[in-house]
Amino acid sequence: MLKNKLNISIVIMFLSFPIILIGQNNNASYNIYTNLSFGYSYFASTISSKKLNRFQPNAAIKIMWQPEHLLSVGIESGYFLLYTLEKDDFVDEEFGTTNVKVNMSAIPLFLAFSMKIYENIELNGGIGGYLILTNVDAFDNKIISTGWSTGYQLGINYLFPFSEKLNFGTELKTYYLSKLESASIGINIFVKYALITY
Repeated sequence: MLKNKLNISIVIMFLSFPIILIGQNNNASYNIYTNLSFGYSYFASTISSKKLNRFQPNAAIKIMWQPEHLLSVGIESGYFLLYTLEKDDFVDEEFGTTNVKVNMSAIPLFLAFSMKIYENIELNGGIGGYLILTNVDAFDNKIISTGWSTGYQLGINYLFPFSEKLNFGTELKTYYLSKLESASIGINIFVKYALITY
């Protein structure tokens, strides 16, 4: 159900691009800007455990090129925890009893898009993949495993202009990981700065 809703959202967003572009401003300058965001996410998954901590911090960075029209393109990466799990006195038939700590995190690598739909409101999207990191601490041993998942992200943000080059804002963002069939839904604050204007 979650996957279907997110796929429908992508279709609606990209079908709206041609309509929005009709109102583009051809007198606008070209910009290369960076966007740094920080916040907290909720891990929406079918994994059920009372010990699962779904609220985790996240951070992202984007470097975008904004030409004369309203659609910006660039790259996005970052880091966010998906969940942490701690269980005391876990019993294994072969090795005995131990305390277990598990956390899973992801590093997104995206081709990113952004579009201004109103004066201070932008729609954001991205397609690419995630490097997934899983850390397990049990029986006095630490195990780190890695994996790869395709996915995408969708978001909307509101800008608070500070100067010609500097903006602050808030953002609602969803990262979807197809391998896990799960999503990380976050609320962030961000700083947007124009590195080059020409």
